[in-house]
Amino acid sequence: MRALIVEDDDTTRLLLNAILSRYATCDSVQNGAQALEACQKAMQNGQPYDLITLDLVLPDYDGLEVLRRVRALERERQVASRDAVRVLIVTGAREDPDAEHEFQPGCEAWLLKPLRERSLVEKLGELGLLSAA
Repeated sequence: MRALIVEDDDTTRLLLNAILSRYATCDSVQNGAQALEACQKAMQNGQPYDLITLDLVLPDYDGLEVLRRVRALERERQVASRDAVRVLIVTGAREDPDAEHEFQPGCEAWLLKPLRERSLVEKLGELGLLSAA
């Protein structure tokens, strides 16, 4: 599995990398422009990401704009929905995640900060990103 961590907070980015690196080859970036560039390069190289963890609050584009642009890149390249990157939004927002999820097309799951390893691993399983082994 290949994962892209999009997080401007150093501590959260390092924590995500520490957990995800047990299951995936990870790249990490600090803002939306870097995320879009990394996604585009990965697609061009024929090695698209399987997972993007995406913070909602970033210094340039917000996470939802990054999500829209990633999905647009996939449409341009005619990526089948079954092959599309799974997007896990990671946020400190305290709204009801289930209610918010309905208004974020293209997002498969979310987690609230502070992150818990168990919750993250459970989400990976729900997204079909972990083998049953």
